[in-house]
Amino acid sequence: MNRYILINFCLILMLFSSCNINGLKKNDGKQGKETKVVSTNHNTPKDTLISFSREELEIENLKIIGDTLNFVTPLKQLFYPFGEFNSLKFFLNANERVNFEIKTYPEDIYRVAFENSYCKFYKNEETGLLDIVYANLNNSAIKLSNGVEVGSNSGKFYDLFFKKRVTLENIRIVKIESLILGVVHYYHIKNDKIVKIIIDSDYQIDKS
Repeated sequence: MNRYILINFCLILMLFSSCNINGLKKNDGKQGKETKVVSTNHNTPKDTLISFSREELEIENLKIIGDTLNFVTPLKQLFYPFGEFNSLKFFLNANERVNFEIKTYPEDIYRVAFENSYCKFYKNEETGLLDIVYANLNNSAIKLSNGVEVGSNSGKFYDLFFKKRVTLENIRIVKIESLILGVVHYYHIKNDKIVKIIIDSDYQIDKS
């Protein structure tokens, strides 16, 4: 009788040990793949930003230095931020509600101003189009052709360049450089709004 009890006890021990071993094998080295989720409630890292960028913009050299986000793109809209036109009247018609102060200078240079904002253009003899020389925008009177203006929400502005919504709480300036055409855009951001837009070119023309 005692021998029968002992045999049963040994069988139970063997079964229990086998279950433990199998349980260990199922968990050992076979954990599920980790899914990394980027939280948009915090600053989005630079490496994640470049992976989120829209392929058609061909964004390069994305850098975050201090409070400035900087990147380069061949986007043609940088050189024609208000659209492509061969006469100032097209620009004025697109902003017909604005009572501009207009000045014309020799050599086909034009300056249009409204309150504390102004743009300066030069008529390119080769293309026949008005090239941007300089723009200093401090109010929403003048809107860019992509819909961006002073007062635009920074999140929606970032959506133009990134496929996913990103949060960049510490960024105060977005600097966008043209890959080919010698134009740089500066978007100044405060309290999640664009408060100032500067567009500069490599034209050696008075920009005041």
